[in-house]
Amino acid sequence: MLIFGLDFINNKKIGFNNDSKIQCIDFDEKNIKENSAVFCNDINEILIANALNAAFIIPNKSILNDCVNLAEYYLFDSKILSLVKTKEELFKAAKLKCDAVFVCEYNEKYKEYFL
Repeated sequence: MLIFGLDFINNKKIGFNNDSKIQCIDFDEKNIKENSAVFCNDINEILIANALNAAFIIPNKSILNDCVNLAEYYLFDSKILSLVKTKEELFKAAKLKCDAVFVCEYNEKYKEYFL
């Protein structure tokens, strides 16, 4: 599992602002790029984000299990990313078989994406 957001793990910078190497964005098929982490609310958005080569798909937690199963079955190039508030919650993403996790400050706007 890839882990982002912890200072002691040196990897690509992911975040909600424009200076991040991987930018978290709301789903909009016109804005999805290879360095995007895309918030998706339904299966159609997940399939389109993968087809547009998004680096990461951040599914709403209500469709996370379906998303992981689709990614495994269809061998998605996009990785499935989940959000957690602390490193102590990494196990939640591991149990759900997520490809990656972003440890970040809780944001009310994205509450349905946090595990």
